[in-house]
Amino acid sequence: MKGGQDSRIAETTRRRLQDKLSDPRIPDHENPEFLFSLTSNDLLLAILAGVTDPHESARNELANRGIDATGRNVGFERARRAWGIE
Repeated sequence: MKGGQDSRIAETTRRRLQDKLSDPRIPDHENPEFLFSLTSNDLLLAILAGVTDPHESARNELANRGIDATGRNVGFERARRAWGIE
């Protein structure tokens, strides 16, 4: 598995995502090949230098959207708790 794994993601959710991302018909906005296409050079370098943590950013963004580790919309409070965000 590439990258770090978050233990809060269930194996069934992980498999569903792997299947979805392996589909050659995946839309560009969901294709990990294009994840950083609009990201500035400095931000990419900061990620690689360990100055910022993309996993933490992803957890914060999911909590801000009210999404839990299964991909369900559970509301902001439950999502923050699910991701361990105070």
